[in-house]
Amino acid sequence: MEKSSVKASNAVATPGGQGNDSIKNNGLPKKISAAIDKLHQLDLKAMKTHDIDMLVRLLTDDCIMLPPAMEPLCGHEAIRDYLNDKFMEWENYEVAQYDHQFEEVKVIGELAYEWGTSRGVYYMKNNGPDIFENSRIFRILRSQPDGSWKFARIMWHDVP
Repeated sequence: MEKSSVKASNAVATPGGQGNDSIKNNGLPKKISAAIDKLHQLDLKAMKTHDIDMLVRLLTDDCIMLPPAMEPLCGHEAIRDYLNDKFMEWENYEVAQYDHQFEEVKVIGELAYEWGTSRGVYYMKNNGPDIFENSRIFRILRSQPDGSWKFARIMWHDVP
């Protein structure tokens, strides 16, 4: 059996990290840490502003999204349709909070995985019911030729 030449980084995110602190001081090479952190920041900004075009640009061409209680969504078109529908549902809501806390970010060659929690708070613009979401998230990232990273697989489930 041939040995793999892929090197793994045992670096993990600092528990409780949020936003741009999500993967600092974790032993990842600085360039990789900065590139993954940039992906996180773009993702958070795009979700907060409902920027579907930006969200799709953050995905690999073969991205698969596994939303709770749904069939897998494969590729940009299916994911874009899902996001359009979701943001239409949220049209009357203002994003008050949306952030992630990663318990682990690990790089293995040109792939990385991360898991943690996501929290969203959305206020109804016309005094309706507010929405509070807490989820566990798991994502696989893939490095790109320019050194940036994109999401290749995304899954989550709601938690109380």
